[in-house]
Amino acid sequence: MNDYVVVCTFAAGTTPQAIADLVAEEQVIAARLQAAGLLGAVRISMARRTVFLDVAATDEQAARRTVEELPMATLWDLEVFPVTAPG
Repeated sequence: MNDYVVVCTFAAGTTPQAIADLVAEEQVIAARLQAAGLLGAVRISMARRTVFLDVAATDEQAARRTVEELPMATLWDLEVFPVTAPG
């Protein structure tokens, strides 16, 4: 497994209600992915309308597929970054 940070930016026009409508389901699925060791920390900056996810996956496509299991992924634009140790 490799480590990735996935930067999820809420798409233009996403309303607070659209986000609120998905919170309960998002929490259940995020907990399942965390229990499976695929999702780590979830950091949210609502001021910047951005979510940062730590993801463990075999490759970037698998990291993207993991994030796409989350209900809010339908509201996000995704950028996937591999995490590498310095030097």
